[in-house]
Amino acid sequence: EDDARKIVVFNITEGEKVKIEKINFEGNKEFTDAKLRKQLKNTHQRSFIGIIRSGVYDRFKYEEDLDSLKAFYRNHGFRDMEVVRYTIRYSDNLKRMFIDIEIDEGVKYYFGDVSFDGYSLFTEEELRKQLVFRPGDIFSEKKLRITATENLGNMYYEKGYIYSRVEPILTPIGKDTLQ
Repeated sequence: EDDARKIVVFNITEGEKVKIEKINFEGNKEFTDAKLRKQLKNTHQRSFIGIIRSGVYDRFKYEEDLDSLKAFYRNHGFRDMEVVRYTIRYSDNLKRMFIDIEIDEGVKYYFGDVSFDGYSLFTEEELRKQLVFRPGDIFSEKKLRITATENLGNMYYEKGYIYSRVEPILTPIGKDTLQ
């Protein structure tokens, strides 16, 4: 028998599948826990029926869900929202999981006045028609992105300026306005 050749055996004990029993939020004032749980598309607490939502935890999908939660807040005025920390706890029998998510909502922002710089191909009026928000509207990263890339960027692209860049520059005005 060749001593240089060894066989490796992995002994695996699978245990039981752990179900998410409850997802709690701390620090949320603007939205209810139920509203925030709905933003978690892949991570669900166990439903009472047990059929609709399985409550199975997947770490990678959970990370995606935290990004979705941040995007939700940032599209509802809370540009500085952060997940401060999350804690995962288990029941005594290790069959149930509890997730606590602490967030800092930050300040709720609104769109301020809009100005344009560096343009000559279009009039300011033509550019303003492409805005999907108005001064005083709740700030939304999605609306800002649509305005910059899809609406304004496409205007230039359609005129043959395929290398043009539209870069929004946000300037805080006061404590809750972005201009």
